[in-house]
Amino acid sequence: MPQRIYTNSGPEPFVNVPKLDLLTFLLDSEHSVTAVSEENIPLHTDAANPANSVRKNDLIDLTQRIAYGLRHEYGVGANGPNKDVVTVISYGQPLVAAAFFGVVGAGGVYSAASPSSTLADLVRQITIGTSRLIICGAEFKELATRAAQQCKLPLNRILVLESSPWSLASLYGGIDVIADQRLPWERITDPEALKKSIITILWSSGTTGLPKGVMLSHENLVTECYVVSLSGRAWAAKQIEAGKELKPYRTLAHLPISHIAGLFGYLIGPIYSGGHVYWMRKYEWSKLLEYAKKYEITAFYTVPSIYLRISKSPDVTDQFKHVDAASTGAAPMDGDLQTAANSKLGQGETFIGQTWGLSETTGAVTMMPRGESDVTGSVSPILPTVEIRMVDENYEDVEPGQEGEMLIRSPLVTQGYFNNPQATKDAFHGDWFCSGDIGIMRNGKFYIVDRKKELLKYKGLQVAPAEIENLLFTHPKIQEAAVVGVNMPDDPGTDLPRAYVVADPSQVTEDEIKDFVKQKLAPYKQLRGGVVFVNELPKNAIGKYLRRELRDRAKKELGLMSDSTLADNHSKLKEFIASIATIRGDLSNITAPPFVLDTKSAVELPAFWAERPSVFVAAAASSNPAERALLVLRWFISALRDQQYAGRSAKEGVKKPLNAFLGELFIARWEDESGITRLPSSTGHSVSSMERRTRGFRYTRQEITFTGNVNIRQIGHATLHLRKHHETYLIPLPNVKIKGILTGSPYPELEGTYHIPSTNGYMSKIEFDGKGLFGSSSQKHSFEAKVYRQGEEDHPIYTISGNWDKIFVIHDVANDADIETFDITTAKTTPLTTDPISEQDAWESRVAWRGVREALESGNMQGVADAKSKLENGQREMRKEDGDGKDWKRLFYDPCSEDPIAQSLRHQIGQALDPSETVAAWKFRLEDWDQGIFEKPYRGTLRPDNSHPTRSPDISQSNVGVGSAAPSSGGISGNQVESQHVDFNHPDGDAGHDNTKKQLASHSESETADMGETERRQVEDFLRDMHSSRKR
Repeated sequence: MPQRIYTNSGPEPFVNVPKLDLLTFLLDSEHSVTAVSEENIPLHTDAANPANSVRKNDLIDLTQRIAYGLRHEYGVGANGPNKDVVTVISYGQPLVAAAFFGVVGAGGVYSAASPSSTLADLVRQITIGTSRLIICGAEFKELATRAAQQCKLPLNRILVLESSPWSLASLYGGIDVIADQRLPWERITDPEALKKSIITILWSSGTTGLPKGVMLSHENLVTECYVVSLSGRAWAAKQIEAGKELKPYRTLAHLPISHIAGLFGYLIGPIYSGGHVYWMRKYEWSKLLEYAKKYEITAFYTVPSIYLRISKSPDVTDQFKHVDAASTGAAPMDGDLQTAANSKLGQGETFIGQTWGLSETTGAVTMMPRGESDVTGSVSPILPTVEIRMVDENYEDVEPGQEGEMLIRSPLVTQGYFNNPQATKDAFHGDWFCSGDIGIMRNGKFYIVDRKKELLKYKGLQVAPAEIENLLFTHPKIQEAAVVGVNMPDDPGTDLPRAYVVADPSQVTEDEIKDFVKQKLAPYKQLRGGVVFVNELPKNAIGKYLRRELRDRAKKELGLMSDSTLADNHSKLKEFIASIATIRGDLSNITAPPFVLDTKSAVELPAFWAERPSVFVAAAASSNPAERALLVLRWFISALRDQQYAGRSAKEGVKKPLNAFLGELFIARWEDESGITRLPSSTGHSVSSMERRTRGFRYTRQEITFTGNVNIRQIGHATLHLRKHHETYLIPLPNVKIKGILTGSPYPELEGTYHIPSTNGYMSKIEFDGKGLFGSSSQKHSFEAKVYRQGEEDHPIYTISGNWDKIFVIHDVANDADIETFDITTAKTTPLTTDPISEQDAWESRVAWRGVREALESGNMQGVADAKSKLENGQREMRKEDGDGKDWKRLFYDPCSEDPIAQSLRHQIGQALDPSETVAAWKFRLEDWDQGIFEKPYRGTLRPDNSHPTRSPDISQSNVGVGSAAPSSGGISGNQVESQHVDFNHPDGDAGHDNTKKQLASHSESETADMGETERRQVEDFLRDMHSSRKR
C-alpha cells in the first residue's frame, strides 16, 4: 500500500532554508530583522525593573565575552564543537539569552534543566549529559552545589548567572566568566556540519516516563525559526502595502526557558523578528496580568491551561487588549475554549492559532498562518519542510477520517536522544519520527486526539482524556480538569476515566459533572472512575498535567495497594488458610489475622441493600404486576455487588467484616440531594418508604466452613412488601464462596439457583454461574435471570443477564427489545452518613470498633490486635456479671411466632421456613420509633462480650438505622441482625404528605426521608422506557 504523505499546501512545501549556524543567522545575516536593524534596539528587559535592559549591541558583546570566558577558564569547545555540555538551570531573566549564545559561541552544548527539577532530576541530567559545568540562577545555588557534589564535579565549576547587575561568575573560586576579551563565534555554512551538530539538549517533559535528552542542531533551530516566520512576514508585507501600520513586537516571558516554547519563544524567535521580550522571573498570575497591560504586549504565546484561566477569570478585563498575535501549543485546545479565550484578546478581534509539535521536532510542525483563523480545534496547517503520515498500530497508513499516530519527517526532527541509542531507535520507524500523538484528519484539517501513551481503553474502545478535559473546560463552574484512567476491578485491560477538577463543590456536584459529560459524550467515555475535587492540579514547568501523580493518587484513594503490599498480605493469608484447613464446623467466630479484616462491622454491611433508594422504591410506582416483579429483581441484582465486596476495591479482594458483638447497634442515614435524611439498613433489617408504601425485612445469620474455598451459608429469610399493591416478595439470601483463597487473591462468588416468588402470581428465577477462578473474566460474577408467570417458566416475559458486579442488560422478550443496560459501576448511590463519633452511643458500631478501625486504616496490625482484645475482654466481664439463663432484651424488635406469608411463598418454591433454618420472625417497633421513645444512652456502659452466654446460644443483632445484637429464644446459634426500618417519604401530591413529614421530622431528623426530584424522574423514565419498548 503506498504511503499517504501530507505536506504544506502552499506553492512551496519545501523551501530553501539558509545554510547558516544559529548565531550568524540571528545576529549577522540579512534574514534577521535584528541583524539588519541600524538601531541598537532593546531585546531583553526585566519586567520588574525596566531600566535593566539588554540591547542588540549588548547581546552581541556579552555573547562573545561569555564565549571567551567559558573557553579559556573552563575549556568549553577547546577540543572541538558538540562535546562539552553545560547544564543551565535558571528562572527567566534578561541575561539568559547571552548565556545560551555564549555556550553555543564557545562550541559547547547548552543543556536546559527545568527550574522545577529535584536534586535527583538534576543529578540524572548532569550524569546522562556528561556535563562539565553548571550555570544556575541565584535561587538554585544550593541545589546546584548538592548536585555537583553527588556528580563529583569541582565546586568551582558552578557558575551563578545574575541580571542585576550583569554577572556570570563562579560560586566558589572568584572566576568572572564575562571576560574583557571576546571570542567570535564560528560561522558555519557546511550543510552536513549544520545537520550533525549538537548545540542544545532539551529534556523531555517526563509526564509519562523518565526525561530523555533531546539533541537539537543548528539546522533544527534555524529551520524552525525560518519556516514559522514565513506566513507572518507575508502578512506584514500585505499590511504595509495596504498602508497599515504594524504594531511593535512585544512579548512577555513567563514560560520556562528549559522548554522549547521558552527557548524558541524568548531566545530565538523574537531576535529574528526584532521583538522585545519582557522577562518575568517566573509565572505568577497577578504579575502576568499587570505586565501584559503595563507593557502593552502584542504577541502572546502560552499554554492552554493559562488560556483557560484567561477565559474564565473575572480578573481579566483589558490587560490583553493590545495583543494582535496569539498562539498556543503543548496540549490540544478545544474549539470552545479557543473561542472563549479569543474574546479576551485584542478587544475580541484576535484569534489564537494552534500549533502542534514536540521538543523532538524543535517545536511547531503545524501552525496557523497569520491572518487566517479556525475555531474547530484544529492544530493548523503543516509548515513548509514538514511531511506527516498517519498510521495504525501496524504502521499502515489510515484513511482520512480515521485516527492514527502521526509520524514526521523533516529537517526539524531531532537526531535522537543524548547517550540513549535504544530510546533513539525506538522513536523512529525507518526515517519517520514517531510522535506518540494520535491525530485525525477531518475536512482537510488535522486534530490531535491525545498522546498515544495516555489513551485509555474502555472495553476495547479508545478514550482520549484530552477530549473529556476539553469538554470539562467549557463547564462554567470548572476552572481546570485532568482525566486519568483507573483500572476497572477484575479487568486490568479496562480503564475507568476519573476526573480531577478544580472547582467549588458547593457550586457544582459530582453528579452534575457526570451528567454534563453524559449529555455530550458517548457512553464509553463517561466518568465511571468518579470525580474528585482538588484545589490545584500537579503540573510540570510548562503547564502539562503530571498524570503519573494523579494516577498514583487515584490508586491510594481507591485502595489499590502496591503489588509488594498485596504480595506480603497474600503470603500471610495462605499461612492463615493453612492453619484453619483442618478445622471442621462453623468458622463464623474464628479470629482472623488483622490484615484480613475489613474496617466495617458485620452489622453495617446490609446498608448496601438500599443504597440506591430510587431503585428500591421503583416497583411501587408501576401499575403492572409483571413490571413490578421485574423491578424487584432489578433492585435485588443491583444491590449484590457492594454487599459482597462491602464497597471495597476488587484488587484488594473481599475482607472479613468484624464480628458483631452482643448488643451492637448501628445507626445511620442517607443524605439525598434535597437535604432530607434517610435511615440505612444493616444485616437483618427493615427498610421502609412510607409514601411509596414499600418495606423490606431481612433476618439472617451465617455459617462459615472451609473446603479449599471459604463457604458462607446464609440462613434466614427476607421479604419485600409493596403495601400499595398488597404484594409480598420472598427475597433470596444467596450463599457465597470466597474463591481464590489459595492463590492469595480472595473474591466473592455466588453460585446456584434462587427464586423470588411473589403473592401477585409472578416469579423470578436467578442462576448464578460462579465459574470465576478458571472461567473467563466474562463468566466471573455472571448470572442469568428471568421473570415469568408462575407455572409458565418456559415463557419468560423479561430476562436479565450480565455480571452482578459490573453491567447487566434487561430484555423484553415479547418485543425482542433491550429495555435498559444497568451499569453498577456508575449507577448513583446515596452516601451513608452517621452522627459524629462524639454524638454516637457507646454501643454503636463505629464507636465500639473505633480503635480497631483506626489501627486498620493506619496499618498498625498490633494496634488492631490490642483493640480487638480490649473489646473481647469487656464481653467476658459482662458474661461473668450477667450469668447464665438471661435472655437478651432487644431494643427495636419484638418477636413474632410466625410469618405466614413468607411460609406460603417458600412453599411456592418447594421450601419451608423451618425454625432450625431461620432466625424466626421479628416485628420492628415502628410506632415506638415514631413516638421517639428510643433515646440515648440506649444500654448504658459498653462492656460487650462477643460470646455472651445464655441458655440459648448467642445471636447478634444489628440495625439498619439502628441495630442491636441479642441471643435468640429459638435455640439458633450464629449472628442475627435486628434492624430498624429505613424510611423513605415520597411526595405524591396529596395533602397528607406534609402532615406525615412534619410528624416524623418532629421526632428526629434521621427519621424522615424524601425521594429527590431527580430520583423520582429516574423511576418514571425507566417505567416510560419499558412501556415504549412494549409498544414497539
